[in-house]
Amino acid sequence: MPGLGHKSYVQFTKESTYGTLLPSTRRLEIISWNVSPQIGAIQDPSLYAAQSRRGLYQGGMMYRGTFVVRLNYEGLEELFRAVFGTYSNSIVTAVTRDHFFKEGSTLNSYTFEVSAGDVTANTVFRLIGAKVTGLTIRGTAGVGTDAMLQAEFTVIAKDATANNAPTTPLVTGLTISGLRTVTRGGGSWIVDGIGVGSTVTGANFAAGAKVESVTSGTVLVMDRDCTNGSALSGTFTLAYPAVFPVLFHQAITVDDGTPDTGANLRVRAIELTLEQPHAEDRFYFGAQNIDEPLRTDFLTARWRLTQEFTTIVQFDSARAFTAGSPKFVFRHPAAITNGFREFEIRSEKANLVEYSNPIEGYGVLISTATWEAWYDTTDVSALVARFRNDLVALP
Repeated sequence: MPGLGHKSYVQFTKESTYGTLLPSTRRLEIISWNVSPQIGAIQDPSLYAAQSRRGLYQGGMMYRGTFVVRLNYEGLEELFRAVFGTYSNSIVTAVTRDHFFKEGSTLNSYTFEVSAGDVTANTVFRLIGAKVTGLTIRGTAGVGTDAMLQAEFTVIAKDATANNAPTTPLVTGLTISGLRTVTRGGGSWIVDGIGVGSTVTGANFAAGAKVESVTSGTVLVMDRDCTNGSALSGTFTLAYPAVFPVLFHQAITVDDGTPDTGANLRVRAIELTLEQPHAEDRFYFGAQNIDEPLRTDFLTARWRLTQEFTTIVQFDSARAFTAGSPKFVFRHPAAITNGFREFEIRSEKANLVEYSNPIEGYGVLISTATWEAWYDTTDVSALVARFRNDLVALP
């Protein structure tokens, strides 16, 4: 049976030590995945009485590529910490929380587990020492899949292996009360990535039992009755986050960086890139795989906005090299406790470095502008991302 794309997923966790495997604590649906081995070859240059080379030998190895996921109002927090570098949070009201992501001096490393079409069955490819060095957010107004914003992440990994059993938390020391309430004696369901929709296998759990709610780090409720007993334990799978996609028409703030407002702003497409240059050539004698990638240059944060040409304000901003503050805020229509889910992306300091408004035909004229962001002392970052939801803070 060939691999089938719809059986694919990714799960991951932040490593405490570079290149040291840890069990996954987050799981996501994917749109695409293409992280492949970069196979180094050593060609023998020795001359001898033939036309082909004397030999070919294996050189350095690393893994590099990208993957794409739906931009969700919740569930991507750990990946944004991975690519930005720093994380903070604050309570808004009750359980509603803002999660902030800003530039940091060091990027964390991660372990990734990827099911590639379920080949081999019930196994995953495992990447260790993975750093997320790039992010691209894309979206286009209108219809089709492009009208749902997507996030593409760039990954550099030290090593990868195939045919691994996916890590699932084995939790012992459980007690069951009220038939469905499960309490653990230590650790945290939340830290382990156990959420609504997680499944469990164990002698005291009915086949197909799923988590109905997580009431605290140590207490959860199942969707069907359990049986009590001694020495309770279960193997829990990670849950996908709830599906709350960011759609183009949910934008409540559209700021193209210029003084234009209201009816003058007709943004049709956005492409935002964050690049964190890291060394990919840290090979050394005695090791085949790269050492930890470290920074090699300044980060780059760029906005590319495509919009209807309605005024000359953007042209004037480009000509005068006037600083601007592009910002987009999206809000999901379904209410949560004392608020709504939001996603914000902003740069308080940016300048236009590319601009065009070509005349290419009969219809509506379109302008394209590229803003490059730079360090803002108030935000302490060139680029800031914010998720507002009712999830707990990242550990």
